[in-house]
Amino acid sequence: MQILNAGFAILLILTYIGLFINPYYIPFIAFLGILYPYLLVINIFFVILWVTKKDMFFLLSLLTILIGFQHIGKLIQFNTGSNFPDKGDKIKVMSYNVRLFNYYEWVDSKSTRERIVKYITSESPQILCLQEFLTDKNTSVSDPDFQKKYSHLYPMTSTNNREIMLATFTSYPIIAKGKKTFRPSANGYIFSDILIGADTVRVINAHLQSIHFNRQESRIFKDWSFEFLNYESWQTIFEKLNTAYSKRAQQVDSLVDFIKNTSYPVIVCGDFNDTPFSYAYQRLSDILKDAFRNSGRGMSITYKNVLMPLRIDYIFYSSKFKSFNYRTHNIKLSDHKPISIELVLPDAIEVP
Repeated sequence: MQILNAGFAILLILTYIGLFINPYYIPFIAFLGILYPYLLVINIFFVILWVTKKDMFFLLSLLTILIGFQHIGKLIQFNTGSNFPDKGDKIKVMSYNVRLFNYYEWVDSKSTRERIVKYITSESPQILCLQEFLTDKNTSVSDPDFQKKYSHLYPMTSTNNREIMLATFTSYPIIAKGKKTFRPSANGYIFSDILIGADTVRVINAHLQSIHFNRQESRIFKDWSFEFLNYESWQTIFEKLNTAYSKRAQQVDSLVDFIKNTSYPVIVCGDFNDTPFSYAYQRLSDILKDAFRNSGRGMSITYKNVLMPLRIDYIFYSSKFKSFNYRTHNIKLSDHKPISIELVLPDAIEVP
């Protein structure tokens, strides 16, 4: 039992180390980031087990947990919330992967697009970042409630009058915009420089490397369906994960360089396809604030499946902002959930 305990303690320590190792060079260590919640629970179990047995071996797992104690805040938060300052306008930001508005009918609903638009309109974000935004000859960007807003849309892939886009909508003027596509994939990011009063803010809408599981492979994580699996299929799954981790590492390095060369306050929204215990997350959280960690409560599960509920959608922002009221919206119109945050411009906050 002690050997088993030591093994799980080592694995937990490796998850801490893996945050700082580019998976492009050592891919296997990135897999441990997905397992962090389970490794944490297992080590807590061993602490309780050895304490009940009055065995000092409990110190091994206890110290291992304490070494990485700060990482627990990536899973769960207990922010009590606070009121907005008297000065400054509230900027509501929302990010949502809309999954092509159910174009391939993953769920039996013909009204997904209309319901998503209606929900977003009811929330009235001043800045809205959508990933996997689909337009075609039958479903263009013609929704009247969206047309009222300035927009920046960039197709990441186009075929037969159908375009899958990154889309940023805002009620503020867009004074400059640009994009970066990570070829040959359909992933990338767009930026929109928006004018809020006398201030310019750069909003980055990103969608990092997808794994591209097929329907059978996805069923493993959706409903514990293992009947089709064999050695070759497992090998394919790990190869796809390995490729995605490596590409995301390169993509996030490119994104971080872009942010560092930006002179404006920055808001970054998007689907990063990676957990908070990943190299990609660590790179961004080194230079920006995570909205959930600063203003969230409870757990933020943005992509839920049976095997591994995950937080892979994020809103980051420059330290000059002050944030309030992070929310994970509990609607089931996509395989992702929308998230939102309320921000106040830095020069509108009185510094004590």
